[in-house]
Amino acid sequence: MMSTPTVERNNSKLRVEYLTLEEIRRDSGIQPRVAINLQHVKLLEEQLQEGQQLDPVTVFYDGELYWLADGFHRWQAHRNCCQQVIACNIHRGSRRDAVLYSVGANADHKSALPRSRVDKRLAILKLLEDQEWKNWSDREIALRCKVDHKSVGKIRQNLTGEFPSEKQMRTYKTKHGTVALMNTTNIGKKTANQQDASKVKVKA
Repeated sequence: MMSTPTVERNNSKLRVEYLTLEEIRRDSGIQPRVAINLQHVKLLEEQLQEGQQLDPVTVFYDGELYWLADGFHRWQAHRNCCQQVIACNIHRGSRRDAVLYSVGANADHKSALPRSRVDKRLAILKLLEDQEWKNWSDREIALRCKVDHKSVGKIRQNLTGEFPSEKQMRTYKTKHGTVALMNTTNIGKKTANQQDASKVKVKA
């Protein structure tokens, strides 16, 4: 791995390092888009051939592997142009950290290919289908995916019912002082057996 001096961007220090393309793990489960846009890759190739410097990709390093979290199109353009190394912003973290970063990637990058509606839906589904992240509120998931919380709510409702919405979830303190989540969907509703029992008249 090669590194460059620290540079200033937006009044904050950002260390840009270089990795070989082969060092970086690309995982379809992290890829933030439904598919690679070949037309956009071609545009990036032309920029590289003209000598332009593309923005660094973002990777997460878990102590052993480098996971690509943002920059799949840039990685492919470098590969197609037979370039051996690529500029990277490296964060300490796991593959899971890379996934969480990827769901909001490109939302604020003016130079990046805009996310499509299906790209945004994919990002939301990644969190709603996760055993931990599905318990987050609609607003928290929306914040991570950088979408409107109403979109999260609609997609949640269209799923099989395994993912209760934030209106159906309530936090409470256990007797041990820990905070837990309670599904309030059925509170106040009688079961079918209870309703049948309530209809039985007791004879005097």
